[in-house]
Amino acid sequence: MKIDRMQSKVKNMIFFSLILFALPCSLLAAEIKREYPCYRITQCPLLDGKIEEGVWDTIPEATGFFMLGGIKYAVQKQTFFKAAWSKDALYIAVKAEEPTPEKMLAKSKDGDRICWFEDGIEFFFFPEAAKTYFHLAANSIGSRWNDKTGEPIWNWQVKTYVGKDFWSLEAKIPFAVLGRTPEDGEKWLVNVGRTIRTGPDSELSTCWPPLKTSFHETANFGCFSFKNKSLSLQENARIEDRLNLPYYLFLRSEIDRMAKNYPKFKAAAANALPSQSLKKEAASLTESWKLFEKIASREKPSLQELRFFFRKNYDLAEKSGNFESRVSIEKLFD
Repeated sequence: MKIDRMQSKVKNMIFFSLILFALPCSLLAAEIKREYPCYRITQCPLLDGKIEEGVWDTIPEATGFFMLGGIKYAVQKQTFFKAAWSKDALYIAVKAEEPTPEKMLAKSKDGDRICWFEDGIEFFFFPEAAKTYFHLAANSIGSRWNDKTGEPIWNWQVKTYVGKDFWSLEAKIPFAVLGRTPEDGEKWLVNVGRTIRTGPDSELSTCWPPLKTSFHETANFGCFSFKNKSLSLQENARIEDRLNLPYYLFLRSEIDRMAKNYPKFKAAAANALPSQSLKKEAASLTESWKLFEKIASREKPSLQELRFFFRKNYDLAEKSGNFESRVSIEKLFD
């Protein structure tokens, strides 16, 4: 694809980028109080950690976890979750991107202190009329922990699954454990947090709401809004798009940022062709930019397509800039 054609396609995305950067305060304000619509299910999923049961198909998926600090999205390893409720329990499914699952740290058993020390997920629930919040955690091998030291494990269940480039869990938390069964329209303060011990250090702690200094900032929690209804596939798709729109706009703005580096990289790659020392790196970067072209040429790529690209190419612009510098130096001394 020619550069000018690719750039004309990218112009279709500039409007979205302007929304994101021209109105940062209003956008962040919308993110600070994240709200997740938690819908009713009549058929409960089989807990095996794989999130493959059909019941999850009509439950909205939320993503766009922030690095602890509340301003920047996690770039290298994102997290996704779905939540639903039945007459007696809350169900949560979490999928955590992890390209090196063999390096995950998770050795603790039920009742051991898991939080922060191991790869795991933490749940915080502050039901209406409750005096304090409930804090539960599970690591990537399915061990559980409660927030009250010395108490036996509460009657909640969790199963985990480790895939090639992710790990996932499914949890069932009875309302008897949380002290209250919600009513239609009721809202609970909620945080879903993740600890990543495999790096990078900047993403050690990530969370669904944009928290500033710790996972325990109840004033900045998001909320679950309980809905006593089920969804069709079409309704679910619309709600999911709306739920993740700010994160989607962020990813599209990153495409626009990368497009500015594209012409310079194309020129550098052409200059590197005669160089044996740079040929391998040029070929690798060229493959990444071909995938970029495919994404940038689409008028409305899906969130899944954007995330797939950024998982492997979050630093493509920086790598290409460094490559351009090396090409210039080698050409200078040629």
